[in-house]
Amino acid sequence: MMTEGKIIIRINFIEEVRSQRLLYVLDFIEHHPLCNDRLTFVTGHAEKYDFELNYGCLEHHSMFIPSNLYLFTDKVKKPVKFFANKYLWDDTVLYDIAENLEDSTKLFFENNCFGFDIFETIFFHLSRIEEIWMENSNKGSGDWMKEDELLLIREKIQDIPVVDNLVWSFIQVLGLDSEKKLTEYILTHDIDKIFKYNQLFDGVKAVIWPVIFRRSLFDGLKNLYYFIKVWMGILRDPYDSFQFLLSKDTFWKEKIIFFMAGGKSNYDLFDKFYKRDFPDVFKESTHRGYICGIHPSYHSGSDDTLFLNELKFLKALTGQEVVQSRQHWLRFFHNYTPALLEKYGIKTDHTMGYTRYIGFRCGTGFKFNLYNFGEERAYLFRSMPLVLMDSSLIHYCNEDLNEFSRILKTFLNKNKFNTCITFNFHNSTFDYTLGNRNEIVRIYLDMITEIKDMLLTG
Repeated sequence: MMTEGKIIIRINFIEEVRSQRLLYVLDFIEHHPLCNDRLTFVTGHAEKYDFELNYGCLEHHSMFIPSNLYLFTDKVKKPVKFFANKYLWDDTVLYDIAENLEDSTKLFFENNCFGFDIFETIFFHLSRIEEIWMENSNKGSGDWMKEDELLLIREKIQDIPVVDNLVWSFIQVLGLDSEKKLTEYILTHDIDKIFKYNQLFDGVKAVIWPVIFRRSLFDGLKNLYYFIKVWMGILRDPYDSFQFLLSKDTFWKEKIIFFMAGGKSNYDLFDKFYKRDFPDVFKESTHRGYICGIHPSYHSGSDDTLFLNELKFLKALTGQEVVQSRQHWLRFFHNYTPALLEKYGIKTDHTMGYTRYIGFRCGTGFKFNLYNFGEERAYLFRSMPLVLMDSSLIHYCNEDLNEFSRILKTFLNKNKFNTCITFNFHNSTFDYTLGNRNEIVRIYLDMITEIKDMLLTG
């Protein structure tokens, strides 16, 4: 029988548990969209509560959650390789974090006891502690995050929201809610360069590049043909996809467009023509209901001055505050970048996604606060996980667009409920000079139609 109204749960926990980290997880669960403001945790000697939940202390006849003390302790001094064991709740498979991998699938809840440490499992995924371990052990490396070593990818479960599933099952055990909620969708775009061909030199590069790096004279001549057609006004620029890229639909939870505003590396495509072409794209995106965000350059995540200058530049161009951000190439240094985002008033960061896979890097598709280990608190800005990026899926499929379409549809059907999916499509993705990239236009528009239909039919 489901509980009506809001319930108050008193959490009893053993002294060894680091309370700041536990409270961080409890706050996340309490404000999780699936809880719908129907749950409150209290600790200490609270007198008013509906029932007790014992964490690590097996007492009375209250519900019991075992405590691993892997992460909720000061004793964690070095990286630990965790595995994910399976647990079953109704028709949902849930996953723990454990130092040992077991063959059997256990029950998530039985005899008033949960099968594993829910709280540390959630903390592991949200805090990104495994990425911090990687970063600290690979100092000086520009490519510190080796995605294949992340637990969710190793266990091949990155395509499901393991944290959202866990929260859902947890509140079901507590007697809250009985109906699944339709997934929410956010559409975003990264604008690294507005147009491909701004000057004669751009055409020369387009011709020479495939000859040198692919040893293909044919591709070089093909690019010369396209460049001449664009230069003569016969074809639109290969990056000019804005007429269909910018969605007019209003069913999206949010629509955000991220503009570059500088850059000092070969990976940054920002140029002197950006400022010339920016007003038209910005005006049209605003007209279609988009929020403007910054796409900080390749080195900005570890360069305070560079980040601030780019932020000021974009604010000057837009005439408004810029509080949404996504790092270029998803470069995010946990020992530096989050403090920088907090310092300069970013309210939501959208960097937490995979560069070579699609899926839930943090185990959730919903907004949450990253954890500040230095000060043992949550960062003030929210992190909005990036779940599906076009370039990641293109790389994963090795440019096979039939496979691109199949995986995209499978992913959407697999995650129709109880999470949020943020998409990122670049204007440059639809570059018709690259193979059969024109086909992505159809895939993109079909995706929008499919999402709309799912929301209408439930």
